[in-house]
Amino acid sequence: SNCIKLKTVSLPSTMKRIPVGMLSECESLEQICIPDEVEEISDIAFMYDAKLKLVHMPTSLMKIGEMAFCDCEALEEIELPNGLEVIEKSAFAGCKSLCRLSLPSSLKRIEKDAFQDCEALPELVIPHGCEVHPKAFSK
Repeated sequence: SNCIKLKTVSLPSTMKRIPVGMLSECESLEQICIPDEVEEISDIAFMYDAKLKLVHMPTSLMKIGEMAFCDCEALEEIELPNGLEVIEKSAFAGCKSLCRLSLPSSLKRIEKDAFQDCEALPELVIPHGCEVHPKAFSK
């Protein structure tokens, strides 16, 4: 974490999870391609990556941890894969530019403040049977 000049990164295809805080506070990071084997993005993995615009999510992803993408202010679009089950607390909080997002039918739970202060988000279709915290989309 705190790699202020890092713009892009390639992760090994053998990774199963992105560790806690692995690439947080990387001020210049603009894009990340998460390997297809990754099943979990841990807490604060990409927090405060203010220039992060492009994230390729793996098809195997099942869980996005607390504050994983918190305050990634340049992030405009995220394609969440079918198979994703949980978006934890404040996962995308403060992603003020996030304007394109579709929630997969596999989603079972969206926790408190998951999309707090995502001012650009349009209306979303919540998958049938998904448990949504009353303050998941708070301002």
